[in-house]
Amino acid sequence: MLKTFISYKWEGEAHNRWVEKFAADLRAVGIDAQLDKWEIRAGDSLTEYMTSRIDEASIILCIITDEYVKHVEAPADQGGATKFEMQMAVSRRTAGDKVRLIGIYRQGSRPPNYLRDHLYVDFRDDAQYAERLGELLDDLRGKSKRPPLGVPQLKELEVWENSIGLKMVLLPAGEFVMGSVEDATPHSVRITEAF
Repeated sequence: MLKTFISYKWEGEAHNRWVEKFAADLRAVGIDAQLDKWEIRAGDSLTEYMTSRIDEASIILCIITDEYVKHVEAPADQGGATKFEMQMAVSRRTAGDKVRLIGIYRQGSRPPNYLRDHLYVDFRDDAQYAERLGELLDDLRGKSKRPPLGVPQLKELEVWENSIGLKMVLLPAGEFVMGSVEDATPHSVRITEAF
């Protein structure tokens, strides 16, 4: 199970609700999202919580907003918990740990300096939430966007509907490799006539 720490700046009810929904959506599909709001109890040390969760996380999701950037980039004696979380994450990377830092762009005009050269997922448009969440989940699960080797990619298929409403596609003649190393022995298949 992927242990994921969510780094964010407490910014008010609407933002905090969005972060909580985001974390709950991740947990609903089996991503072990760690959120301080759910775990810290009265008397617990915030520093110990952040340190332990960041140490055990394989992925750190940084919810980027203008306030988040302002605190992460604050001078050394300022910035609070948000700056501390980023410093912990970056120090793990510097030490050679294979932790992933992923920016979740929620609001604002730019990511923090620490994440400038990292790809991020853009969640700034709420109408695109489900699509962006799907992209993130595919990435977290390691689903590749790269087409498989040896499989011809059809550029455009002509689709039409027959008399009873079934959609039909013309499959061209050609050769392809069927099967995969994981599922079966790959073997070459030739379609001699289009159908």
